[in-house]
Amino acid sequence: MVVWNRYVETVPLAGQVLDVRESQKLKIIEKLKLERQRVRFEAEIGKTPPLSDDELAEHIQHEA
Repeated sequence: MVVWNRYVETVPLAGQVLDVRESQKLKIIEKLKLERQRVRFEAEIGKTPPLSDDELAEHIQHEA
C-alpha cells in the first residue's frame, strides 16, 4: 500500500491514530484492486475514456 505508507511517513501521528489491522488492510487493498478493474473495464467497453497509467494511479490514490 504505497499510498498508505507514504501518508504514514508524511504524517507519523496519523499512523499511530489510524492504526489499521492486517485484515482491514487486506480489505482496503481488495477494494482498490476492484476499483482499478472497474475503471479498466469501463474504458475497454467505451463507457469512459481510457486513462494513462499515471491517471489511473492518481484515481486510485484519490479512492484510497
